[in-house]
Amino acid sequence: MTRRAFLLLATLILLGGAFLRLAGLHDYPPGLHYDEAADMLLSRDIAWYGFRPFPVVAAYSGREALFYYVAAPLVRLMSADPHAPPVLATRLTSALLGILTIAVTIALGRAMFRGHRRAALIALLAGAWLAMNGPQVWLMRQGFRTSPQPLLEALALWMLFAALRRPAGRRWLLPAILGGLFAGLALYVYMAARIFPVWLALLLALYVMLERRAVLSRLRRAATFALAMAVTGTPIGIYYLQHPDVLFDRLAQVGPSGGTLTLAQSVQAHLEMFFLKGDPL
Repeated sequence: MTRRAFLLLATLILLGGAFLRLAGLHDYPPGLHYDEAADMLLSRDIAWYGFRPFPVVAAYSGREALFYYVAAPLVRLMSADPHAPPVLATRLTSALLGILTIAVTIALGRAMFRGHRRAALIALLAGAWLAMNGPQVWLMRQGFRTSPQPLLEALALWMLFAALRRPAGRRWLLPAILGGLFAGLALYVYMAARIFPVWLALLLALYVMLERRAVLSRLRRAATFALAMAVTGTPIGIYYLQHPDVLFDRLAQVGPSGGTLTLAQSVQAHLEMFFLKGDPL
C-alpha cells in the first residue's frame, strides 16, 4: 500500500469516527446518566470554584481525577453561567478523546507490525473497527471520566513498541519515557486501569522471550519504561495506601453479595458475559 493511499484511508476512517461521535451530540443520548452528571459537576468545580482533587476525588465511592482536569478548559470556555454548566462541554471532551484514540490505534498497529507486509492494512482495520465499535461510540458520546483511558493505554503501547523496536544506536530513550508516562497517567482515569501494569508485564516478558536478539538492550528499554510508569503512578499509589477505604469501597460495591468468588469462578463469569450471556445492561 502506498503512503498516499494509507493516509487517505486513515483520514476517511477518522472522519467516519468523528461523525459517529460528534453528530447530534447535543441531543443523543438524551438526558444525563447519573455518573455523567457527577463527572460534569466535578469538572465544573475545577473550572470555576478552585476545586483541586488530586489524585482522587474521595466522594462518589472514589473517582480518579484526570478527566476532570482535562474537561475543565472546555467547561470554562463553554459556560456562560457556572451554576448551569453545559452538558456538551464534557461530552465534547470525551468525543475528541475518542477521535484521538482512533488515530493512535492506527499508529499503534503500524508500530506493532512494523516489517510485516500487511502492517498498513492491519493498522487501518484496527482503526476502522474502533471508529464504528458500538460501545466505544456510545461511551465517547457521554462525558464519562473513563474516556481518556483507551487513549492513554494506546499511547503507552505505541511508545513502548517504538522504543523496543528501534535499532541499536537509534534514540529509544524518549519514547520509552513517554510510554511509561502515559501508562502511569492511565492509573488516574479509572479503577480498571489498575490491571494494565499486569498486562504490560506479561506482554514485556513474552516479547523479550520471543525476541532473542539484543535481549539486554530490550530489557534496558523495558526497565526505563517501567521506571517512568512507576514514578508517574507514585502519587496515586501513596494516596491509596493512605486511604484504603477509598480503594476498596467500589470493589465492595461491585463484588458478589452474600459470598465471594474464586478466581476460576470470576474468569468463568467474565467469559460468559463476553461470549455466552452478554451484559444484562
